[in-house]
Formats: sequence, structure tokens, C-alpha cells
Amino acid sequence: MYSIKNPSEDGKVLPETACQWISELDASLAGVISFVAESNYDSEPREAIVSIAYEGKLMKWF
Repeated sequence: MYSIKNPSEDGKVLPETACQWISELDASLAGVISFVAESNYDSEPREAIVSIAYEGKLMKWF
């Protein structure tokens, strides 16, 4: 499980991703958005975008 900083201290954000190897996005804890990333069995780097909607703004982490 991995996590990124949640821009909302009260956890009121809506994270989403279209990436098939990231699952279980959870913003229920204040200050943290956690997710599960499937193992990368290839040695090739892979990219993903996690979008977080927060008070009408859209933030993206790569």
C-alpha cells in the first residue's frame, strides 16, 4: 500500500484514477490518500495519474 498527502485535513476529497494497476483509493483518513499498486513484473517504468477533486479544484499527482 502506498499513500500521498491529502490536501484536505478532513478527508473530504474525491480521488480517482483510470490506471488499471492502481486500486483501493481511500481518502477516509485525514491528511492521507492511500492506494494499492500491483507489482510491476516488467522492468519498464509505468506511469499513472491520480486525480483529486478538492473544493471545485482538480489536483493531479504523477
